[in-house]
Amino acid sequence: EALEIGRLTGLTPSQCRIMGFIMDKGDKPVYQKDIEAEFNIRRSTATRLLQAMEHKNLIMRETEENDGRLKRISRTPSSRSRVS
Repeated sequence: EALEIGRLTGLTPSQCRIMGFIMDKGDKPVYQKDIEAEFNIRRSTATRLLQAMEHKNLIMRETEENDGRLKRISRTPSSRSRVS
């Protein structure tokens, strides 16, 4: 699925891997720090990759109510409808 979304939207290989990671988690919460740890990347790199994916309307980054430092990542309805 992630590769299909990547093909349809022009994601980079790194962004495809991140999208696959998010999709594999299903309904479990995914945070930016999880992506940083899984792919061994710095916060600035994760931010840049996620911003590009957000700009393409594939993901949403939302601040957790109980901890403003955490950014929860989820797929947008648009990305779910492109490939489910």
